[in-house]
Amino acid sequence: SYVILGVIILFGYSEVVLSTKSSFLLLSALLLNWLFIINQKLILFIDAHGKTIISELLMIVFRISLTISILILFHYNMLNLIVYINIQNIFILLVTIILILFTRIFFTKDKKSNSIKNVHFEFKKYSLPLIYSSLVGLVCALVDRFLLQIYGGSIDQGYYSLGFNLGNISILITASFTPLLIREYSVAFQNKNIRKLRYLFLQYVPIFFVFSSFIAIFLTIHS
Repeated sequence: SYVILGVIILFGYSEVVLSTKSSFLLLSALLLNWLFIINQKLILFIDAHGKTIISELLMIVFRISLTISILILFHYNMLNLIVYINIQNIFILLVTIILILFTRIFFTKDKKSNSIKNVHFEFKKYSLPLIYSSLVGLVCALVDRFLLQIYGGSIDQGYYSLGFNLGNISILITASFTPLLIREYSVAFQNKNIRKLRYLFLQYVPIFFVFSSFIAIFLTIHS
């Protein structure tokens, strides 16, 4: 990502491709993206160890603190795009550092690690399908945005982002419960309890769909 961004900036295509000449703004946005990715991976790691409540409480504090800070800046007319992105960078960096310090308790010095070769094969076996899926999703998202920028422009990008975020409201309830459900899936799978996996899926996934559909239909009618 940094290489591609560097090439775009170096050859002077940042305004054409990304609609801005500010290298600082571009690097700040890219940093925010990577911090979010690292943060999500750490949260999934903590969920896998059954400590979901701790990570969720930390994220609640993070969201409340960020929201209050943005409202204060807006009240004093100090809020712009660069400030908005970088204040998120500061807060999520603090959260990431706290999560990294917390995850250290799960690693013991006496535990022998596997060889690099074994780790490589295990990681490849587990991650390869996810990598293919992520690449397809990434390419589709980039093409959507690129075409919208060409045929619509920056204003349409803003409307699209607003609509996309409003659409995320439909999964607001289910997104809060999903980490807990995934943790139960992981525990049941580790114990090879297929009956519990089936029960969890049939019991909760339809309910999640009902909640999401209800909110989505409500938003559609009142849009």
